[in-house]
Amino acid sequence: MSRRFSRSRAGKLPFDVAKARAVQRLFAEKVIEKDFVDLNKVRYVCGIDVAYFREGTKEWGVAAACVLNYPSLEVLEVKCSVLEIKVPYVPTLLAFRELLPMHRAYLLLSFEPDVVFINGQGRIHPYLCGIACHLGVLIDKPTIGVAKKLLCGEIAEDSEKIYAPVVFKGKVVGAYIKSKRIFVSIGHKISLDTACRLALMCSTKRYRLPVPLQRAHEEATRYAKSFKTKPLF
Repeated sequence: MSRRFSRSRAGKLPFDVAKARAVQRLFAEKVIEKDFVDLNKVRYVCGIDVAYFREGTKEWGVAAACVLNYPSLEVLEVKCSVLEIKVPYVPTLLAFRELLPMHRAYLLLSFEPDVVFINGQGRIHPYLCGIACHLGVLIDKPTIGVAKKLLCGEIAEDSEKIYAPVVFKGKVVGAYIKSKRIFVSIGHKISLDTACRLALMCSTKRYRLPVPLQRAHEEATRYAKSFKTKPLF
């Protein structure tokens, strides 16, 4: 049987797309689309994002996991993980590049968040399994995918709500929050309505992204920039 491998640049490992798709389908089946989150009991929320830097032919990923107090949104803890990225970029398979550094950063936390925001897609994905689903299933925690761009599907306008459903192949896979211009979808162990409500409750007028993700983005970017003029060992 022939295998389909992606083209890889110098330093990248050959990537078996067919095998990755099989793993993705397995994770998609394990996603739970119902609430394991009680909004009245949420104390800690987490945001995770990844930034990149290069050293010669090597590409490195910096994942930052930030835990914030809820509802004050005060940062309580920041942990970062730096790993060499050896998997090439393949559209709709971003999780296979960013999941490992995200997971490692999460495992470094001393606070256990009640819900985790991921800068990436959840169910709004051609295979219904973006990185928020992958991480949610892996850590068995409620996760929410938040993205600035629509990966698939169409926005079904609904003027009566603060968010409009995103429909893909006849199924509601996420929502577009009009006031923030972001796309929210289920990662794992949460309903779409709760995911949208929590995204808004963790937002401010200053930022487009929910604050946990904004802080994670800032920390990952800052940490990645610090390596540009410093040795890695």
